[in-house]
Amino acid sequence: GSYYFQNRSSPVIEQLIFLHDHTIIVIIIIVILVGYMLINSYTNNIYNLGMFEGHRLEII
Repeated sequence: GSYYFQNRSSPVIEQLIFLHDHTIIVIIIIVILVGYMLINSYTNNIYNLGMFEGHRLEII
């Protein structure tokens, strides 16, 4: 049988594009929040000893 790409204006592809766009937005928000928390915890002079166990946070 012949396999072709779905028509871009078909409802299935429109929903797939909608899902992709929202997934990318959620991933970007998560990356920004995690990056902010890492930078904030690294630049903060008051360390939470329970979180770091007395050691500075190592960024690899």
